[in-house]
Amino acid sequence: MNSLEPTALRGRRRALGLTQAELADQLTVSANTVARWERGELRIGGLGLMRLAKRYGPERLTAACQRARATGGNSYTSVDAILKHDLDR
Repeated sequence: MNSLEPTALRGRRRALGLTQAELADQLTVSANTVARWERGELRIGGLGLMRLAKRYGPERLTAACQRARATGGNSYTSVDAILKHDLDR
């Protein structure tokens, strides 16, 4: 996907045969977040996540995202704090 425009995101998700809830689960965000991305109400913060992945590695980032989601902290700030305090281990 070359673009993160709402229609491109929706089209790619559908092409993969995923529901919003399934995509949300894979990305460790809420289904509401995916819906808001697709409506253009919320921008995808990929740059911040890419920086975290580069700094901490993809395994730790994934673990931190999962922990954030489990504790209701579905935000970049939550994931960043989990990583900074080594709470992903």
